[in-house]
Amino acid sequence: MSERPLITEQEIRGRANGQSFDRGEDYFEGGYVENLVLRGEVLTAKVMGSQYEPYLVEVHFSGNTIARTLCNCPYDWGGDCRHIVATLLAYRRDRESLAERPLLATLLADLDAEQLRAVILAVADGQPGLVGIVETAVAQLQAGAVGEETAVVPKPINVEAIQQAIRGQMAQFAPSRSRYYDDWYDSDDYPDYGESLDPFVEQAAACLEANDVAGALAILEVALTEWFAQVKKLDDYHEDVFADTASDCLEGVGEVLAEALLSHDLSSQDKEAWRKQLKKWNKQLEDSTSLDVALMALEQGWNYPPLLRVIENGEITEQGAWAGERPWLADDLALARLRVLARQQKWQAYLWLAEAEGQLGLYVNMLAQLGRTEEAVAEAKQYLTSANEVLSLLQLLYEKGEKTAVFDLAAHYMTQATAGPQEATLAQWVRETAVKQKQTQLANQAATFAFYCTRSLQDYLAAEQIAGESWPTQKLPLLAHLSQGNYDMDAAEIYIHEKMLPEAMAEVEKTHYAHGSLMNVIEAVKDAYPD
Repeated sequence: MSERPLITEQEIRGRANGQSFDRGEDYFEGGYVENLVLRGEVLTAKVMGSQYEPYLVEVHFSGNTIARTLCNCPYDWGGDCRHIVATLLAYRRDRESLAERPLLATLLADLDAEQLRAVILAVADGQPGLVGIVETAVAQLQAGAVGEETAVVPKPINVEAIQQAIRGQMAQFAPSRSRYYDDWYDSDDYPDYGESLDPFVEQAAACLEANDVAGALAILEVALTEWFAQVKKLDDYHEDVFADTASDCLEGVGEVLAEALLSHDLSSQDKEAWRKQLKKWNKQLEDSTSLDVALMALEQGWNYPPLLRVIENGEITEQGAWAGERPWLADDLALARLRVLARQQKWQAYLWLAEAEGQLGLYVNMLAQLGRTEEAVAEAKQYLTSANEVLSLLQLLYEKGEKTAVFDLAAHYMTQATAGPQEATLAQWVRETAVKQKQTQLANQAATFAFYCTRSLQDYLAAEQIAGESWPTQKLPLLAHLSQGNYDMDAAEIYIHEKMLPEAMAEVEKTHYAHGSLMNVIEAVKDAYPD
């Protein structure tokens, strides 16, 4: 097996709000996490919750970084839910319960077509939900699904396949499938009615990337028309639930549709037809605003006077590309417009619009893409505050061979930034990059800043390795920083590493939940402090 990804307690805590972390820790301590499995860089688990069936959690790593997390619970209040927190804590604190297995692709690699067919049929037997997923996947292929390598959707699209896939997914909510609903959902666990649209929205987005504008618009029109037709067939229970969740059903759909409409040279007749259809759909969504960005894109097009002043003349004011107050969906519409301008290679218009609409991360990245490195770095130093945006620019500049600019901007940002989870990711990348490029001073700066962000053993050891002979002096401010704050599992481990045994004992006495650290401390101090 390859080396396991490493995560820190601080990183887990930084990804969730306080309540979610505390509940997640309770779940972990209560033994709610089951079937903890690592396959390559994907961690999965089942976590018992308020439902009879456990919630399913997936954590995707990229090296030692958490790339994304997924849970099928209904939590949507910012950060990781309690089930994800419990899973991450189990992975961090209870490695004995972790099973490591090969990737699914590796497991299936040597099977022939007949064996693969047998596996799918055996797994799907008696699981109607899985059958629907397979039907959708097959329909996607028949509809001309986009492959990762080709990024091309064959024409014409298979209308019937799209319709069948959506009908199959939505059929579970029809009267003929009615059951005792108390066995299905509680008030915190409503179904995702928009899920059946997701594959086709992704196809449409890929079509746009491949400049197949007609294909994108056709897929969206067919999929949305069929989906709204199926919404009308919801039984009484689901009709009530849909009314409560309508605003969430089409999340992200409006943005892709807006980009498709902005990419297409529609006739006046087509525009009017789309306008009527969008308003009709919005009404069916209980006056949801999910499609408002598409409607505004259709109504403004590229002839909106304030927009023209920006993209044609570079007139940038505090109002951006708007005549009055910026609407709440201004950012979504700006992003759709910028994607269109990028595909059309209208670079100056892109830069003017990005600057006018405050999309500064995209603005400096485009400057870098166009070879205007000095401008990009100067603008980033003056305006960028987001660690994610700065890291994106650093990585882009590094890929383009602009190493001096990378080192300059990285050092400047870490001097100004406040420690946090996003800043930790940036500092860790800078640290590793600086080591590769033999930039010792920058590597030390990044290693120190990374530790201030995470207070983790992993980052402490990295700082020690980079410091070399100067470590006895360089570690002093790090240890002083470590002594501040509440209980930290890694703090006890660091004190053990430094043979600071009284400090290690004091650290675990700060909490009742230091089981793993407590055992390590007991083992470390038993000879020196037998009592």
